[in-house]
Amino acid sequence: MSKVKLKRHNPEASFKNKKKVAAALADAFLEGDKEAVQDILYGFLSTQNKQQLAKDTKLSRSTIYNAVSTGNPSLETLLKIINKAS
Repeated sequence: MSKVKLKRHNPEASFKNKKKVAAALADAFLEGDKEAVQDILYGFLSTQNKQQLAKDTKLSRSTIYNAVSTGNPSLETLLKIINKAS
């Protein structure tokens, strides 16, 4: 019997890759999965410097947080957050 080697997985690394996040969001939107969209955005924002993001988007940090925690942000707010995030 061969031994299985496990690798450490850091999910935060996936959320730092904007292309992977965009692909996951696109899939979630196409599936109509509101919870997945919210989870992906929350994970993505957890990897961002929220103070800098607030400055870049001209949105308050609480607006950014509420955009993903309430689950009903405006499209304008989402686009600002996603486009200005690094």
